[in-house]
Amino acid sequence: MSPRALFDDDGEYDDGEYDNGEYDDDEYEPRAVNNDPPSPEPRSQRYSSPEPRYSSPANALQDRGRASDDAQQFEVEDEEVHELDEDEGEEVDELDEDEDGKGDVDMDENGDGDVDEEEEDEEDDEPLTIHSGRPRAKDYNDEVQEILAVANSLFRCRLSSICPFPDHATATEWAQLAWGEACRELKARYAASPRIVKIITQRLSQARSELKAKVKPLVENLYGFNGGSASHIIRQNRERAVNLKVESAFVYLEPALGQHDHTARKGMYRHPIIQKAVNAMWFANKIDEGIHYSRFFDPISIQTMAFVLTAIQCAIDEWGTGARIDRTFSLKEYNPVYKNHEANLKAFDGLCDNAHQILLEIRQGLLKEARFHSGVQSISENLGTLSQDALTAALNEALEERANNGAAE
Repeated sequence: MSPRALFDDDGEYDDGEYDNGEYDDDEYEPRAVNNDPPSPEPRSQRYSSPEPRYSSPANALQDRGRASDDAQQFEVEDEEVHELDEDEGEEVDELDEDEDGKGDVDMDENGDGDVDEEEEDEEDDEPLTIHSGRPRAKDYNDEVQEILAVANSLFRCRLSSICPFPDHATATEWAQLAWGEACRELKARYAASPRIVKIITQRLSQARSELKAKVKPLVENLYGFNGGSASHIIRQNRERAVNLKVESAFVYLEPALGQHDHTARKGMYRHPIIQKAVNAMWFANKIDEGIHYSRFFDPISIQTMAFVLTAIQCAIDEWGTGARIDRTFSLKEYNPVYKNHEANLKAFDGLCDNAHQILLEIRQGLLKEARFHSGVQSISENLGTLSQDALTAALNEALEERANNGAAE
């Protein structure tokens, strides 16, 4: 089944109703529950996830839940029949069959109505439970959770390096791409069900909130905000917040606050807070996303820089009243801010060849320093290797020492 996700009129993700297929182990073909042939769904050659091994994780959960409900219903009806027969002095061992000679009991793959131990074992490999509320990774088994962990990281990397505020269609497409790539990386085959897609796209707000949380203490320390309650401190904080945002003064190494002379500002896009934010968000250690999925950050993209600058501005806005008040890093309020920073970066990049080269050097420098911060380049693997010259020199020294000792004897 090809990956897909549905949205309602309010823009919320909706699992909707879609056909749950039961898979036959011998033929690996879906069989519709209502015995009607399933209608084919359009597939995207570029973005489709691999076909499921037996069924999608969500399908497996729903199929098992339906089978459990049928079994419980069978037990209740069976008890009622036995009670009725005991009153009449008769004993009935099984339910009456329908006119066509078939009972209401679902037949298993062997056609005998019994559940074999092997079939129970196969069901144990599938996710055990599904919740009617918000989809969660822990609803699924260990294998699916491992795939989700990889897919979540890939999804975060895309929104961090391409656009942190994608529309619904783009977010769904990225989630399906991430799921397919994760399945290939882990050599698994499952289709991305709507619930799986929803779990992945929940990383949108989580990634934005995480970046802002890492930037908040940096803004307070590097821009000189004070958490005091004195009136003059509150007034200074308020003025500082306003001046930092005038023509994006906070992106400069020397912002020259309160001055409207452009020449007074020095070092555009070189303020140390940009580097520190990149380090903390994607290069915290040797296995962080910026290292493990380096293709998204080599070099640091214009979009990643704009994302960081938007988070910084959101943290500055929290000081707008003079006392820090938490603000939500929401799409509605900060998508226009992001687009403005992205436009400024692109305008500088397209100013001339020299401007393009300067911005490229800034982006490459951010990556170089971030990799060093992660520790991935702090210890060279070649430092402990002896060169041929060093080995030859050691040999000559040993031979000379032996010759001198022999002459002395």
